[in-house]
Amino acid sequence: MHRQAARLDDRYELVAGVLSSDPQRSRTAGLEIGLAPGRAYSNVLEMLDSEAARPDGADVVAIMTPTTAITNMQSRRWNAASMSFATSP
Repeated sequence: MHRQAARLDDRYELVAGVLSSDPQRSRTAGLEIGLAPGRAYSNVLEMLDSEAARPDGADVVAIMTPTTAITNMQSRRWNAASMSFATSP
């Protein structure tokens, strides 16, 4: 649902993602929805580091997981990435 909503105004395109807490399932799911192999990540920290280092890296990160699960990730990477964050409970 979030992926479809992001496309409604045609201003966002899903270019990278972590789609499961299971690393292999995350990569497989990313490939299944059409992410480039190098942008279907196994975990959030890997994605933030990699996307921040890319010249064409993601502009926005939408986090669709319970807030309690992202506190550590945000505190470790919030300032490292030049991306905007949006969270969703």
